[in-house]
Amino acid sequence: DFEYIKNSPYFRDNDVLYCLDYDFALGKLESGALWNVLRKLPDNEQDPYLSFWGHVFEDHVSWILETYASKKFNAVYASPRYQDDSQKEICDTVVICGTTAIIIEAKLGTCPTKTRYSGNFKKMRSYLEEKLVVGGGKKGAAVKQHLNTIAKLASSDPSVIPHWLRKIRKFIPVVITRDEIGSCWAINGYLNERFEEQLNRKDFKAFTITPLICMSVSTLERCVRN
Repeated sequence: DFEYIKNSPYFRDNDVLYCLDYDFALGKLESGALWNVLRKLPDNEQDPYLSFWGHVFEDHVSWILETYASKKFNAVYASPRYQDDSQKEICDTVVICGTTAIIIEAKLGTCPTKTRYSGNFKKMRSYLEEKLVVGGGKKGAAVKQHLNTIAKLASSDPSVIPHWLRKIRKFIPVVITRDEIGSCWAINGYLNERFEEQLNRKDFKAFTITPLICMSVSTLERCVRN
């Protein structure tokens, strides 16, 4: 992952400063300040700080889709809410195309280097379970959130669901990560396997539910047209 170059993407030769990698340099400008501030905060202020930036990241993902998804075929809804509870969010973003709904969960968390390069699969599995599969909080992590969302949308009375979701017959669950590991095929395979383990398809015979898709936000950004 060229972690050293990501941390120091410039090279100085006398009075001349060279950029070793423009993508890494932009990443440093974008996220370097965030993590440097986090390291300086006391423990009791770190969770609120990350929660704030988590919402910013969710807004960024929604903005990409609102800006680049063809409005002729797609309708994008950021932070949609249930009809019977305006405080309860359905998911981070929904993209509607005909009778298909792409339900998206955006996750800011980054896998620590000591876990990523430990060579210990148990550490990586523990990280994935906590951050992307089950989670420890009330809201849960991405896979659990998708399972709960699909179950509620498929079984609730139509009056509970926004009118633009009532005719949906196909769900595509998507996880967007800030971390590059989100675009790793092995990570995608693991998350989808955990999704399938907990999804009882017999309960959703009237719907088509695709395999879960995971990608990093940088992959999403590269996918959109200029």
